[in-house]
Amino acid sequence: MKNKGRENVFSQQQKNAERCFIFFVMINSIITFGVIGGILISVNGYIKGIFNTYSSVTCCGSICLNCLFSINTLCMVFSFTCVFVFFAGIGSALYKAFLLFTINRKMFRSFKMSSFVNYPNGKEMLKKFPYKSYPLYVSRERLLHAFTFGIFRPKICVSSDMFSYLTRKELQAVILHEAHHLKDRAPLRCAIMQIFCALNFFLPLNNYLVSLYKTYSEKAADDAALQFLNEPLEMASALIKLSRYNTKNIMQIAVTPFSGEQQIWEDRIRRLIEPEISSSPGYRLFVIPRYLIFLSLFFVSIIFLSVFSKTYVLNDKDGCKENSCHVVVCK
Repeated sequence: MKNKGRENVFSQQQKNAERCFIFFVMINSIITFGVIGGILISVNGYIKGIFNTYSSVTCCGSICLNCLFSINTLCMVFSFTCVFVFFAGIGSALYKAFLLFTINRKMFRSFKMSSFVNYPNGKEMLKKFPYKSYPLYVSRERLLHAFTFGIFRPKICVSSDMFSYLTRKELQAVILHEAHHLKDRAPLRCAIMQIFCALNFFLPLNNYLVSLYKTYSEKAADDAALQFLNEPLEMASALIKLSRYNTKNIMQIAVTPFSGEQQIWEDRIRRLIEPEISSSPGYRLFVIPRYLIFLSLFFVSIIFLSVFSKTYVLNDKDGCKENSCHVVVCK
């Protein structure tokens, strides 16, 4: 009965993680393609806006400050600013992708990794694992860490010191946890979310959804390991031991570490030690703080209105004869 209940909890946590990821991608895709479509539709307006604005502010024979700082002209400048913000996001996303495919890859090559079977009890441990074909490596770095890395060909890496620091069951729990991340393609999902966060950096909701996804994903990986190992205290013990070590210097993008953010692992330890209190997984995906919803809608509305609105300033030739431009008198 306990295994069945744990399986139901794992299934719910996994579903929540997948729903959160899909919801995140759907929102960011709609915003991205909507903004791109608005820019393409209004491209003629932007070109006309440049020439007509210059014509309007100089219709009195020289640059008129009253025309330059009129509402129509400032609205066009604001529209161009919003477009610039979006292109700044594109630049940030491209830089993030560059890190994923270059610097991050070089960093892991420097870890001097070797096969897991070359270490003591490695072969016997692998024989008992349900994921025998998964790539599992050991790093000789003088740090205690375990993580899944690689975007398209994910791999599991544990440090060599963990063989002496953790018990055999604790090490098994750690590897089974990371094996679920590998099976679930968690590094690829994290990479996609990081790129979208860089692209739509003006969306406050993104960071909340990323944190929510990590919480569900980590709990689902814990439950998947417990389905096979059935040793919650060993898993909790491994979490406590590894949480003492700060591995942020190597835990960069496209990596899913065993011990992550403090708030997440504290919750993970609590549900492992007291499963009866945290037995109900709950579905909190859409219980999002209202201020994040309102802020996100506000920024998205501004961006959408700026790219879909008319950006060119009409040149009033009759007004220019009377030393005025779009309802502003030149002095």
